[in-house]
Amino acid sequence: MKRVCLTIVILTLISCSESPELNGLWVLKEVSVDMIPRDSKPLYVHFTPDGNFSVSRAEGDLVGLFQLNGNNLSFESVDQKWFSTKWSANIYRENLVLKGLEYGFRTTELRFSKAEKFPTFDEFIEEVNGKWELYKIDNKNNIESIKNTHFIIDEDTYSIVSNDSTIEKGAVLIDSRHEKISFEYEETTWNVRFVWSELRLDNNEMNITYRLRRVDD
Repeated sequence: MKRVCLTIVILTLISCSESPELNGLWVLKEVSVDMIPRDSKPLYVHFTPDGNFSVSRAEGDLVGLFQLNGNNLSFESVDQKWFSTKWSANIYRENLVLKGLEYGFRTTELRFSKAEKFPTFDEFIEEVNGKWELYKIDNKNNIESIKNTHFIIDEDTYSIVSNDSTIEKGAVLIDSRHEKISFEYEETTWNVRFVWSELRLDNNEMNITYRLRRVDD
């Protein structure tokens, strides 16, 4: 009986020390801090057998190196958040679960599922396209109400109409993978997010948010 128990213990220790299989593409599904779910933007991480990883996310892509020793996963990159620290990595029900090991992330858990390929993001472009009423501007904690002003976005072009007069128009670039939009006559890029059925355009450099609601012609 003692020999059987010893065998079980040894097998358990061996299985715990085995490294999880990380190679391939993973998509972030859940983020929790202190066991409380947190909102997260689309994020993909790709691991390669030679110890390199790449991340595609709304804040911008990055690349770096990783090292996996048993269940201990270490990232090395210029990232100031998750991908420059150490994690406990495990595969649970085909999900990759990362639990923070260092100060600032010890109560953080990231849960990924396997992805076959990057999505085409066509649906995102369709959501952005259309006629939107600009009704409020948040500027450094001051909220300004706007009337009779519309954004019309049509995949490659845009126009801004105020009081039935076009005040600006030109080309538009919709970066669907990173959820950003650039207008021809703007020197900065706007982050795109949806709040229920409304559109938000955030400009971090100018600390401005445009609030828009869809208009049905």
